[in-house]
Amino acid sequence: MKVKRNTLLLLACLVWSAAGCNILRIGLLAYPAYGTVVNYLLSVLVFAVFQWMIFGKLVKKHTARIQSYGEERHFFLKFFDGKAFAIMAVMMSGGIGLRVSGLAPERFIAVFYTGLGAALLLVGLRVLLCMMPQNQWLSADAPLSWGIYRNIPFALLGLLITVLFFRSAKEHKDRAFRWMWLTIVLSFGFYIPVVLWADTIPLIGMLMIPKTCAYVWTVLIGYFAMKRECN
Repeated sequence: MKVKRNTLLLLACLVWSAAGCNILRIGLLAYPAYGTVVNYLLSVLVFAVFQWMIFGKLVKKHTARIQSYGEERHFFLKFFDGKAFAIMAVMMSGGIGLRVSGLAPERFIAVFYTGLGAALLLVGLRVLLCMMPQNQWLSADAPLSWGIYRNIPFALLGLLITVLFFRSAKEHKDRAFRWMWLTIVLSFGFYIPVVLWADTIPLIGMLMIPKTCAYVWTVLIGYFAMKRECN
């Protein structure tokens, strides 16, 4: 069966989103007994690694691949290439194997699955936004408005993480993580002007430096807290 290129993008979106929702559900169900700030931080770390180092690149790669097809209609399984299907198969079989075998502790399931599921779900949402013809993501003159729309899921997830860290630190009077929420707010505060105005005022791109410093502060907070916990 052959479908249009936009339908291929939609299929990719549905697959990533369905996988993300299922994995996130498993992680959240296991989380109530492990709802500490350290575990939240580890989930954020898992999310960041998969989002920026793996899934974020896959979104751009497969969007470019599908949109580069010369013909309008293609076999419906071409929404992924062989490598993407292999990654999905390894992730599914590995996840099922870990849970069935009992090798992975419940804390690992809660922390890792929540971060991984959130990253997958965000990938699906971003693919959905990328498939819109108005997006023109691969064009040098892509509209600013769609650059904002593509970052809305990411911003909402960041807001949720900020609230979780703030409430958890306040509820448990956790001095080690009392400023974690602020590092996340600062990183988004420095990033938003870059998204909005870096194309017209390139110097604004320099704000990525303090944004990176906010990330470093986040990592240091987590590092020192884990060091104290291990000692």
